[in-house]
Amino acid sequence: MALLTTYGSGNRVILNDKTVTYSKTRIYGAWSYVSGVSIITLGSVWEYHRFCSKTYSYVGMDRATAQSCA
Repeated sequence: MALLTTYGSGNRVILNDKTVTYSKTRIYGAWSYVSGVSIITLGSVWEYHRFCSKTYSYVGMDRATAQSCA
């Protein structure tokens, strides 16, 4: 069997499937906005983050194909 000269879903190996984590932090300060004719001022707000990761590699390629894949 010869080495592959292409890379794609056929020679992809998933090492760690999708992992999703979340974080929530309260930030204190002064934020204002206009609502109708009133000015609303907030003393704190929430900051949300979503992190997603997945690890995979491609196998079985010749050197030139591996270099172009990288």
